[in-house]
Amino acid sequence: MKEQKPIYEEILNYTKDGRTYWVSLAINPVRDENGDLKNYIAVQADITATKKSALDAKYKLEAIGRANAVMEFDTKGIVLDVNQNYLDIIGYEKEELIGKHHEMMVDQHTSQSKEYKDLWDRLAKGEFVSGEFERYTKSGSKVILKGVFNPIFDINGKAIKVVKFATDITQEKTLERENERQQAELMNHMEAINKTIGSLEFDKKGKIVKANEIYLSITGFKLEDIAGKSYFDLLPEKDRFKPQYQLMWESLQNGKFFSGEFKQVDKNGHEVWLSGTINPIYDSAQNLEKVLLLAQFTTKSKQKLNELGGSVTAMKGVIPILELNTDFSLKNANPLFFEASGFSRMTLKAVDFANHFKLEKGVTQNTVLTDLENGKRVETYLEFKTNDGDWIGSKVSIAGVQNLDLELDKIIILFTGMVEQQLKLKNVN
Repeated sequence: MKEQKPIYEEILNYTKDGRTYWVSLAINPVRDENGDLKNYIAVQADITATKKSALDAKYKLEAIGRANAVMEFDTKGIVLDVNQNYLDIIGYEKEELIGKHHEMMVDQHTSQSKEYKDLWDRLAKGEFVSGEFERYTKSGSKVILKGVFNPIFDINGKAIKVVKFATDITQEKTLERENERQQAELMNHMEAINKTIGSLEFDKKGKIVKANEIYLSITGFKLEDIAGKSYFDLLPEKDRFKPQYQLMWESLQNGKFFSGEFKQVDKNGHEVWLSGTINPIYDSAQNLEKVLLLAQFTTKSKQKLNELGGSVTAMKGVIPILELNTDFSLKNANPLFFEASGFSRMTLKAVDFANHFKLEKGVTQNTVLTDLENGKRVETYLEFKTNDGDWIGSKVSIAGVQNLDLELDKIIILFTGMVEQQLKLKNVN
């Protein structure tokens, strides 16, 4: 005022009771016809509401800036300002970006594309643009930003600059793509499973919801025949009220799964056998959602196994049988061999093969092992010394038993040539 200059200022004032308010104050000198200072005219206006609105906008922008990556451009794409969050993502220093074009953060193909040029044309016209954008850091690694380009307008409604707010979703997109890959892989696995094994899907109460084509074709059911029925309805009638099945479903609801062989009936009431698993399936909140049975039908194998078991049982009743380890130590025998030899289960393992058994000339333990390992059966003559010291001879059939790795696991000797008198059998007829 001493310099007689106009003054404009915004001033924070206080009322009598201590409340704050803002005024805009304009003071202008008034001069006479000679140009000398005559007086001052002061005009003030209450701008409290406007000031509150401006401060509110300022603090909101600061909060957005703390939570987001923010970059300002002119309408041609030249960087005007950038916050630290954005710098942390792309690895540049602030001075490396100011005055440079946004295209330094995209690849060459993108920078020369029509879509990229259209982006800046749209922003210059005042359009908002949002989406997910691939950008490149100073080191050349790719990041994915989710954000929005916001044009800023002057009082005439013309776009004068662009502010971009963004967040780094690179990790999120990586996880999303990995999840999509795993989902696709899972779907491929499930498709392969549906082509090779039977599946039944139950709701959490044990009611049938779905069945695949393999299950339906083998059992003869149509889905409408069994949909809504329970697992118990698929069991043979004599098994439906057995407590172990109720216990199994209670355990499934508590998170346990079951694997093994399962017996059911087909549409005609015939027994079918399945080998597989029954699995509880949970939703994202770890609540039981459904139960899935995946299994191969093993009815024919089961029948063959039963037939084989019956044959073996019948054979054990008429032919003395001796089991050996692959080193020719004695392992086990059936009752007919114990009766013929005078040995017991307790004394059998102490019997030395070399001292108590004689193979016919030209046949040795090594030649027998070689033949058995090659999948051959050995037909020969064998003598053995009983517990009383007597020697008994018989034609024998020697076979090998393989383990799951198809390696020779044990040796079986069938004394096929023993006569009833030599064996001292009782009640054979």
